[in-house]
Amino acid sequence: LASKYDKRLAFFVNKQFKKFDKIMNHRRQIAEIYNQKLGLSYDLDNAFLRYPVDLNQLSDDPKQVYTKLKARLRAKGVLVGTWYTSLFMQDKLDLKKFGLSSSKDLPTAHRLSDKNTINLPTNIHVSKLDAEMIAEVVLGCLN
Repeated sequence: LASKYDKRLAFFVNKQFKKFDKIMNHRRQIAEIYNQKLGLSYDLDNAFLRYPVDLNQLSDDPKQVYTKLKARLRAKGVLVGTWYTSLFMQDKLDLKKFGLSSSKDLPTAHRLSDKNTINLPTNIHVSKLDAEMIAEVVLGCLN
């Protein structure tokens, strides 16, 4: 049974690797649309699993924008990511073990974990028109 599973898994992985360049190019194209529409400048050489938008940089009231944006995008059937809600996978991690007195010793991580970062989709099912619509929704929530 294990050898059959391994062969099936290997088949799936090989199939996915054949699509890798196409998927990565698509993700970069979608990220480029977000860059242009939102006035951001992420390095497009990076591979975007999701496109993070730090609302702290775009709004004076990021929490309100976050709530409104998340609801509007979900209403349009867009699954947004909200991964950055804690500094570590384990919320109650003893920071002193890492030589830190508080989460504020990691300012970038602290800023991103304040629930004001939303991740826009870049997957192969997001068309260029979808990305433009998503960016317009983001811009509409900022005004």
